[in-house]
Amino acid sequence: MADARILFPADHVVVDASSKQHHHLGLWPPPSNDERDPLRWPRWIKILALISVAFFNFVANFAGAGLSVAAVLFEMQFQKTAQEVNSLMTFNFLLLGIGNMIWVPFSVKYGKRPVLLISMGMLFAVLVWTAKAKTFGQILAARCLSGFVSAAGESIVPGVISDMFYLHERGAMMSIYVVLISCGSAVGPLIAGFMVESSPGTWRDFVWVCAAIAGFDFIAIFLFYPESSFVRPPLPDSPPSGSSRDESSTPKEELDSASNVAPHSEHHESEQGGNGVVAISLPKVWTTFIHYNPNISLPRAFALPFVFLGCLPVLWTILVYGSALASQVILIFAFPSLLLAPPYLFASSSVGLMQIAAIIGFVVACYGGGYICDVITARCIVRNRGVFIPEQRLISLSPGCLVAPIGCIIVAFACDKSLHWAVIAVGFGMVSFGTVYAPNVAMTYLLDSYPVFAQEILVAINITKNLVAFLFLYVAVNWINSQGWIQVYMIMFMVVSLSMLLAIPVYLYGRKAREAYQKIQDRSKTLAENVNIPLLIDGLPVFKASAARTQKISPTGFFQGADISDCSKAIESCSNVFGSWSQSSPFERRRLFLKLAHLLRQHKDEAMRIIQTEIHCSEEWAAGNVSDSIAMIEETASLITSSSMNGSIPHTEGKNSYGFVFNRPLGVVLGIAPWNGPLILGFRAVLAPIATGNTAILKGSELSPRTHHFIAQLFVDAGFPSGVVNLILHRPEDAAEVVGALIKHPAIRKVNFTGSTTVGRIIAQMAGQALKPGGQICMSTDLAIVSREVADDFKYHLQQALRKKLDTSYKLISPKSAARWHSLTSDATGKGADVMSSSKTSDYHPGNQVVPISFITDVKPSMEFFSVESFGPMVGVVVVSDEEEAIQTANTSEYGLSAAIWTRDHYHALELARKLEVGAVHINGSTVHDESTLPHGGNKASGFGRFGAEWGLREFLQTQTVILNP
Repeated sequence: MADARILFPADHVVVDASSKQHHHLGLWPPPSNDERDPLRWPRWIKILALISVAFFNFVANFAGAGLSVAAVLFEMQFQKTAQEVNSLMTFNFLLLGIGNMIWVPFSVKYGKRPVLLISMGMLFAVLVWTAKAKTFGQILAARCLSGFVSAAGESIVPGVISDMFYLHERGAMMSIYVVLISCGSAVGPLIAGFMVESSPGTWRDFVWVCAAIAGFDFIAIFLFYPESSFVRPPLPDSPPSGSSRDESSTPKEELDSASNVAPHSEHHESEQGGNGVVAISLPKVWTTFIHYNPNISLPRAFALPFVFLGCLPVLWTILVYGSALASQVILIFAFPSLLLAPPYLFASSSVGLMQIAAIIGFVVACYGGGYICDVITARCIVRNRGVFIPEQRLISLSPGCLVAPIGCIIVAFACDKSLHWAVIAVGFGMVSFGTVYAPNVAMTYLLDSYPVFAQEILVAINITKNLVAFLFLYVAVNWINSQGWIQVYMIMFMVVSLSMLLAIPVYLYGRKAREAYQKIQDRSKTLAENVNIPLLIDGLPVFKASAARTQKISPTGFFQGADISDCSKAIESCSNVFGSWSQSSPFERRRLFLKLAHLLRQHKDEAMRIIQTEIHCSEEWAAGNVSDSIAMIEETASLITSSSMNGSIPHTEGKNSYGFVFNRPLGVVLGIAPWNGPLILGFRAVLAPIATGNTAILKGSELSPRTHHFIAQLFVDAGFPSGVVNLILHRPEDAAEVVGALIKHPAIRKVNFTGSTTVGRIIAQMAGQALKPGGQICMSTDLAIVSREVADDFKYHLQQALRKKLDTSYKLISPKSAARWHSLTSDATGKGADVMSSSKTSDYHPGNQVVPISFITDVKPSMEFFSVESFGPMVGVVVVSDEEEAIQTANTSEYGLSAAIWTRDHYHALELARKLEVGAVHINGSTVHDESTLPHGGNKASGFGRFGAEWGLREFLQTQTVILNP
């Protein structure tokens, strides 16, 4: 949670034995509801994007390895030794590793797309420079720079694969990446061999070909690769809302199911519903460049790759990839001196043709280490009843683990004894097979283990394996000349075999090693890093464009301070989701609360570290904060569906009439939390409001902003709808402005405050100033909202009733009230309404208190009468098309004291009544009605609190808790 990224994947995958799709597995990870999620891109976009970015590595290795066949030409043209010419290749490999340290952190901070475009553009320019270079020094410098800019693709592309593809696809997609890397090293010398053979100067033509291919791939990346960086929400470990569940299940049963049941396999791309395929606009892709990530600092991005260097699976993968690569590239770079000399006397083109054996090995390994690897892993998951552990992928090493070691033996004796070139080709093909097969399985295993850190881990691997390859290449020719082929390749045989054998302990203990290493990291690090804590509005982090509102926190770091516009956005977010959240099933709210408690248990250690760092408390106090918070969440969850929350059916005076008292949420609640018990008091500020169907703004303390951000983020991670909880933080000097803006906003219906008495008095004063007029004096009907189907009949009968009152007038309480009546009728007439009165309205004059009964037809929201209380003998008609418009029209008013519904469908009337934001609803009865056994009071600006019966008494009572111990 600290970096909004998950270190370990969830370990449950849905098994769908009835379907042959996806190797009988559900889609994992499940796509999110966010339209920016790359998992939801169309398949053709994913494939085009992958080929475009993976081809980067083909171009880089095509250009990097191709010139190896021209080594003799370089020696003759520039009068250099074989060792000096060899540096053109070796330093290219060295800078290929070092470049990873630079490109990947920038891609994490600013996006993969800009980094790939910039580096590919630079590679094109460097290749043009190489083709035009006049001196050996210029060529060497260009080769070093080309290695540096080529590094971008090596580590970034696996991150792209992790962004776009599901678990059952990763092996196959990683094989495309690995085979393009390896084929570049094989096809480059093959093409260069033919070109160099035709003319000694054509090595420059080969470089021009490389530049042309680089330019082509630059265009392909620009056109077909949308930015795929995406912060994925935590993987669900509870049943989806659509899964079958007995609504009478107990909270404990739901908690058990939340932690043990895998998500349903409904996440097929063709059946995703709200999580379905999202169309991609390529013209929009062409106009996007920077993808700024505010959640991580650039220094942290540079340091992160090295965090994983001590982890056993990473060390093993480095050994696998480094040994496999070294055994192949030694042979590639030694081929010219071996095959151009007697007894083979190959032409340059024939030396290049040896790469056909490598290509065959790559293709076979691509199928075995990709598709077959996915199939074997999927079958392991199915056999394990959906339990997925990344180490299961290592089983797929078994079919091909002996090919590369045997290839090393064949190469050793075939080259040493000058056997037929075909024998060398067979050994070379087997070694090349090992360059793709085992590394692909190993890197896909790491991708499964650390899906969101794929780039960073590949940086560590690529740096190390390229350094290993550089060392082997730098001494390869001299080593072979001094020690012979047998010693060199028998050593390679032992190293490659050792890497295969070590897969056994990694399979058995890899997971424990990963978890143990993570615990070591957790113990060794503190949360004193330079953190940047955002606001949280509508489920998303909010970082201010300007640093003017940021506030430094102890010991280091800062948080984003809100302004009035942020407060308005938070209130708007809460208001927008209130309608759906208040109507949500209590069972669904209970399930989410149990998921919240489950997540807090999972992140207990993190929560304790945050609390201890922020308020410098003891471990016991932090632990108590966490355990008490979990207990409070679970207790609240149990109350959501308890009988005490159901409302009541009190007696009424009328014969055959029934009174229903429903418990209705207020609206948006402001929860103000203190710093001294930051977790439990932060939760307490918002738990009860949210449990009862309200939405909430958590106003966190400037002394414990990270704890309060942790709380708000936990609600998001638990699956609460965006906007149910929003987080506002502010600088101390902005407290009056921010808190005042929140309290005085008309949408804030209640303030839940815990803090000092002094601050409490200030908040109470603000809240008192924000109270609206009671409006409980009059319950008469001002507006009649009528369906269009019966509107004409309704108006006719109302007019007939009015005619019976001709020449009838009423004396209002004061001339001011009469003036108000005149203003309302004049405004309505001026805006297009027809006003029918029981006597002449022209009889009105200032100071007169007598006014007629008035009937206003076709009232519109723009008329003043629509939104105010008339306190006079007036009624207006609003015509609507359907029930939804009727409810929306009724709830538009800021008042909500009394309403009436007239219908023969009693059950439907009850449903409509619960949607009206008023204190009382009378079905088939007048709005002016009150009984002593019922609570009386308004909603919104029509008052706070209740009169009548037991509810009225409770307004004047407060609880006292007494605990008697023996």
